[in-house]
Amino acid sequence: MPQTEVKTSRYVLFLLLSLIGAGLSYFSVYEHLVFSLVGEAGTSLCNINQQVNCAGAIRSKYSSLFGFPIGVFGGAFYLSAFVLGLFALRGESEYRAKFASVFTLLALLSLGVSCLLLYVSLAEIGSICPVCFGLYLISLFFYITVIFLERGESSLARGGRE
Repeated sequence: MPQTEVKTSRYVLFLLLSLIGAGLSYFSVYEHLVFSLVGEAGTSLCNINQQVNCAGAIRSKYSSLFGFPIGVFGGAFYLSAFVLGLFALRGESEYRAKFASVFTLLALLSLGVSCLLLYVSLAEIGSICPVCFGLYLISLFFYITVIFLERGESSLARGGRE
């Protein structure tokens, strides 16, 4: 596969993961709002049994930050990543290399937050939210994808090959 196709496919994966992350984040905001208004989590997707449900996460003190559901921040992160990823895909190689380096750090931060929230879900809340768990997985795959982007872009910026 030619070098540009590999690079483009990595960016396409990055963009896809960004959209899935934004979608899951805003779905979690929807669930949070439904729970706040109605008093129970909305969909059966979220409420499988006592150990796998969204209600425990929504009821916890960790579900909001500065008065906003934390999904708002996740959604903003992933939508920003999507927009910046589009610019990087269309930009010059120097810009792409800088983008990849910055997003490596941001993706690591996102993964760290996801690990912390997974710990809170298991150790303090005692249940796992399936939507949240999906976001934890997206965060992991997002980080891995960004690592491959960063390696490829920094190699190309040095004049090397992928």
